[in-house]
Formats: sequence, structure tokens, C-alpha cells
Amino acid sequence: MENNKFEKVLNILDATGTNWSTEKKQLVSVLGDPTGSYGMFRSDTKAWLGTAKAQYQPMNNSTIVEHLVDATDSLNLELKKGGVFSGGSKVYYQIELPTDYIGKSNIKRYITAINSHDGSTSIALGSSNVVVVCQNTFYKAYREMEKVRHYATASARLQLIASNLRDTITMDKNLMTTFKRMADMPMKDEIVERLVKKLFTKTETTDKLADLPTRTKNNIELFANNLETEINLEGKTIWGLFNAVTRHTNHTTAPKNEEKKSQYLMSGSGMRTNNLAYDELMQWVEENTATLHFVTK
Repeated sequence: MENNKFEKVLNILDATGTNWSTEKKQLVSVLGDPTGSYGMFRSDTKAWLGTAKAQYQPMNNSTIVEHLVDATDSLNLELKKGGVFSGGSKVYYQIELPTDYIGKSNIKRYITAINSHDGSTSIALGSSNVVVVCQNTFYKAYREMEKVRHYATASARLQLIASNLRDTITMDKNLMTTFKRMADMPMKDEIVERLVKKLFTKTETTDKLADLPTRTKNNIELFANNLETEINLEGKTIWGLFNAVTRHTNHTTAPKNEEKKSQYLMSGSGMRTNNLAYDELMQWVEENTATLHFVTK
């Protein structure tokens, strides 16, 4: 690795707290017999990160950062920040994209790369965006992306990461377009009720708030407060409704600890709630756009 690139990679590793490698060690039984499982351990703290099978090959943080630097340099982008989840079981890095403007707010945009050291996931890239006015973060993983698996060769990983990065940037641009469609569509009581049932009542069939479990009622009431706040900020639009969901996950239900909060929003139940709401609202936008086109022909 040339000196400039080596220094750049090292600076990123130091700044993100990921300047350590992953050691793969075969696990043994209490009698000392070798097993088919391997433990993953941090080189600096010797902390156990997880367990995987023999074919699993850890990708060290320096390797993924080097691949990301190569990919971003070719696209004139910059890897800006990152961090760890669960003591290093997962790490993430974020590439900054140009800021956009949706509804009444600036949107900070990032491509986020997440890698696991516990054998749980392949390397994945997705969109992260932050609504500046209310600091609501939304992370969207793309199921369409080809997985960068841990047993691939180094050259294959680099090629796939670079290809996935380009594709993810295109998908992020499409995501901004869908946000603008949300901002152009008025919010109706029907979609608010539909979304609340989807997110909070689950299998409940009753339409009466008083008949719902206390925890569900409290959650809906908190969401109603978040919705009122977002209507005041963004207007009575589908974009305002979506921001009520991300406000709810970011500021009401997320853990207070920053690392746990980031994990909750990027790979935990907060991410799943936000994406469930996004899918439901985009289905509504598509249904009502189709109806509008039909009526106006």
C-alpha cells in the first residue's frame, strides 16, 4: 500500500476506533478436543466477538477501509466517519454524499457500510440520511445488493464493493425522489389510521383505543405527539407522517446510549420499524398516484 493511502487508512481506523484486527481461533471442548467452531477475538482487547464455522474468513477493518478508500477515491467521495457495535461484533463506516432538500428540511446523506466480525452477516451497504431540523436518522438496507461474503478472495471483494457502492449511490438518488413524492402528497386520516395499525396494533383487530393493551395505547399516544410535532415542522404531508415515525424511533423508543441507539436504528428493531413504515407509505403513494392518473386522463 502506497504511503499516502496507508496514512489515510490508518487515520480512518484511528478516528473510528477500529484500528484492530480480528483473530480466528478454533474452539475446543472442555476435554480439549477440537470442535468445528471458531471464535473471533479482537487483537487489542482479546474480547470474544462471536463464533463462526471453519469456512468463515474475517475481513479485518483495515482491509474493508482500504477497499472503501479505493472505491470512494474513484468516485471523488470521502469516507467520513464510523464506529463499532457490541464491542466490535459489528463495525460501520459512512461515506458522505451531497446534501439534499426535502419538504422543509435539509437532508444529510451517507452511504453506510456495515461489516460483522461475529459470523452473523455479510458486508452490506445501504443509505443513511438525517433530517437536519429534527435529527431523525433513517437507514435503508437494499436487499437487491449482491452480498460481499467473507470467504471471497480479496480481488473479488474489492470489485464487488466498488460495484455495490456505485449501485447504492444510484438507489440513494432514487430514495430522495421517493421522499420528494411523499412531500408532495397530502396526509389523510385514512393513511394515519392504516399506519398506526400496521406499526402498533400488530394482530389487534379492535378499532377502539380504549380496548388496546396499556403499553400499546401509550405507544400510540406518544406517536400522536410526535406526529403533531412533525406536522408543525413539515406540514400535513406523507413526508411529515414518515418523519413522525422516524422521530418516534429516534427520540422516543431508541436507547439513550449513543452506540446502542446507532445499532437500534441501523440494524435493530428501530430500523425494521422505519422500513416497515416506509414500505407502507410508499404503497399508499403508489396507490393514490395511480388513482390520480386514472381520474385525470
